[in-house]
Amino acid sequence: MKAIVFDLGGVILPLNRPRAEAAFRSLNVPGSALTEPFDQAYAALVADGFFDQFEKGLLSVQEFLAALARLAGSDETVIAKVWQGILEPIPPENLRVLAKLAQKYPLYLLSNTNALHMDWIFNHVDHAHGLPRFGALFQRLFLSYELHMRKPEPIIYQTVAEQIGLKPAELMFVDDHPENVQAGRQAGWGALLHPANALLAQSVQPWL
Repeated sequence: MKAIVFDLGGVILPLNRPRAEAAFRSLNVPGSALTEPFDQAYAALVADGFFDQFEKGLLSVQEFLAALARLAGSDETVIAKVWQGILEPIPPENLRVLAKLAQKYPLYLLSNTNALHMDWIFNHVDHAHGLPRFGALFQRLFLSYELHMRKPEPIIYQTVAEQIGLKPAELMFVDDHPENVQAGRQAGWGALLHPANALLAQSVQPWL
């Protein structure tokens, strides 16, 4: 292991999916296009690749918000606030663990994310922790909407390894989704499944 690649949501930054789902359900008002139950509407958007396109940067923020606003019969400003509802503040302990690891290994971030979420996250780590764009914790941020690819697509693991400049077997990957971990292993990386939203030290203690 010569470098560690971390996922962001569910590993470093907790995600509150029940709160986000409740907020979206609250938009299902009479007269909106969202007449079917939330789960069905969400599943239809997932099946159409709508959210994947946003995570790959193939939809602009404006296009994304406008589409959801039309669907919910709501305002784009409200949609943006609801969309951010999944994000929780980063526990300071997680950042202390990263800082300690960064003294021993080059650290990288590899996240399926989008421009709206990253705006909130960058503002949070800057104002709450004094770390603009995570400061010196990471050598580089690999973000799906900038790469135009996402996990668990094999090409993203190949691309990241090439851009880091290490052999796949020299990389350790930490993610909270089994399919992403499995894809990393198939790409030749070392990979560790982190319990979603658990403190980071729970998984990386042996490396500290």
